[in-house]
Amino acid sequence: MDWISYVLLIVFLLYFIGLFVWILWRRKIKRQQQKAELAQPLEEPTLVVTGATVVEKMIADDVSGSPRMPRRTQVFSVCFKTDDGNRRTLSVPKEVFDTLNEGDSGALALQNDGYYDFLKGETATQNQE
Repeated sequence: MDWISYVLLIVFLLYFIGLFVWILWRRKIKRQQQKAELAQPLEEPTLVVTGATVVEKMIADDVSGSPRMPRRTQVFSVCFKTDDGNRRTLSVPKEVFDTLNEGDSGALALQNDGYYDFLKGETATQNQE
């Protein structure tokens, strides 16, 4: 019976050594992936400024989480009509939503096709890309 306990001890020892080696291997691969990701050049965000008018303001409820414990958040959206005639509905922070009124016109700044800023009464004189 004594040799069985030695065999079991060796099996457990080999299992834990293999587990340790596998963990070290995964960490090494993860570090290599992070280095490769950091080596890639960053894409510069594009900032586009266009003239726009506030057409409509909307508030919607977003429900997420489990059915037993739902989490509700309010999503504030503003529909802008740009100078070229297109309508764009963008999510904006609550603070911005509170300051805008329907009919306000100004310069709408978009970063990567998302809301960046809206300056009331300003004219859009530049397009930056």
